Amino acid sequence: MIDLYIKLGFPFDADLTTDEAGCMVVDAHIYALLVTGPSFGTITGREPADTAVVQKVALVPRSTAASASTS
Repeated sequence: MIDLYIKLGFPFDADLTTDEAGCMVVDAHIYALLVTGPSFGTITGREPADTAVVQKVALVPRSTAASASTS
């Protein structure tokens, strides 16, 4: 699942990466959780969106302490 992103040079946090989800490190304060379609449903309780119809990005701070220190 994450091979493409590794080839592009993005590192992954090994402690937060499994066969079903990968925690991609974009930079020191930005992480992206990449999940398989079936895992998405178990995490959110919803089906993955139909990308032909819906476009959305959710950005959530990893911790309030990290975001407060950059203000």
